[in-house]
Amino acid sequence: MTQLTEERFEQILTERLETQTKQLKKHTDEQTEALARIIADTIAKPFSERFDRLEELLVVKEDVLTLKRQMLEIRSALHLST
Repeated sequence: MTQLTEERFEQILTERLETQTKQLKKHTDEQTEALARIIADTIAKPFSERFDRLEELLVVKEDVLTLKRQMLEIRSALHLST
């Protein structure tokens, strides 16, 4: 039977720690990527769509305000009451 020396024990421990560290890093990277996909699908995309919709509504609002101002100018130029 072989006797376990302190050096051999430390070598085995170091090898196992390195293996476990690599496995943990791989798992952490995979989970980080999965979380990033979830965030993109559930938060980023819907918010982006909402902001796009809000931008469209703001453009329409600006157009309506411009048309109202122009109508007032026309009425004023034609001396029409509102």
